[in-house]
Amino acid sequence: MYNRNKETLVLTPEQGEIYRKKILFGKPIALISYMGLVGLISLLSLQTPVVDWPMLFLKLIPLLIFIPGLIQQTFRTYSWLCFVCLVYFVVVMTNAYARNQWSDWLMTFLVTSLFISSMMTSRWMQYHQYFLSQQKTGFSQKD
Repeated sequence: MYNRNKETLVLTPEQGEIYRKKILFGKPIALISYMGLVGLISLLSLQTPVVDWPMLFLKLIPLLIFIPGLIQQTFRTYSWLCFVCLVYFVVVMTNAYARNQWSDWLMTFLVTSLFISSMMTSRWMQYHQYFLSQQKTGFSQKD
């Protein structure tokens, strides 16, 4: 049996409040970036003379599957959204350097801000849930 001496992380109420405030800051940025990215992809696809509907859905479906999780506000949704953002980042950066259009640079900004805000919000939500579980069980910091 493997045994390690590992200290248990104990979060104070002040730290719990800090994480709650950070979540209130990170969620709107993630949601605005998310909606901006979905909107920009849709707008650019619908501006073409002939709309390629299968390609539009192919671009949007990986993002749209996160809507239920974003409504439920689970940290796992934000974590998985980070992974999906990486695929968009690779495509967008290639387009931005090849075509050098304003829309590609705006999409680069949106994907980057979505990745960073989702990553940090996910982490803050995990710590805040850990803090709430400590409060629920009555586990407090020993003096």
